[in-house]
Amino acid sequence: MRRARQRGNVRFPAIQACRRPNADSMRCVLLATEGASAGRWCTYAGKGNGDYRGELASALRAITAYLQHFAFPKDVALVRLDGAYGDGTVIAQLLLAGVSFVTRWRGYLLLERPQIQRVLAHPPTASVMRINSGELVELFEGGWLELGEEGLSRVRVIVARHAAPAPGKDIPVGKRVGEWVYELFITVLDAEGFLVEDVFDLYQGRGAARGGADR
Repeated sequence: MRRARQRGNVRFPAIQACRRPNADSMRCVLLATEGASAGRWCTYAGKGNGDYRGELASALRAITAYLQHFAFPKDVALVRLDGAYGDGTVIAQLLLAGVSFVTRWRGYLLLERPQIQRVLAHPPTASVMRINSGELVELFEGGWLELGEEGLSRVRVIVARHAAPAPGKDIPVGKRVGEWVYELFITVLDAEGFLVEDVFDLYQGRGAARGGADR
């Protein structure tokens, strides 16, 4: 029997208050801290296709200084990154920094891994409705995997899929495979404290009661 829902955003309430960058900002790093008030969060964003690794390094230095200033341990912080950061080099930076994170993975070859294929052969772990569109999204717990990058620790993989649009229609995010569009999310948050729905909500940058999905 599935245990009762425990919302991850109760632990990181500040994620509900994070504002999106303006239309000129193409990448975003959000920080929330456990038990934080609405004022205790930070947004880091960069325009266009600049030095995203340098920007992330700067953001991580600021986050580390913030935690040290308030005498917070690193495990009370959560860094949420846009999908532009979803590669092995960035994941290595985050793991080295020792902070929890959620991001979307850009390499869809991960879908072909036997472990993920076995997961997708079963019913979804959970299903959620996008309130702004009514779109049904199925979520799968992919478990912990090595990403294939040498020296990287294992990360938790969550697969989201929704029905593909009619042929010829643009798919702004995700990979079409047959009748589905897939997205991959990477985190180090454990499944005991954060259900797949929680991780999905945290990536979308909203609380459980909020609406529109922000990709």
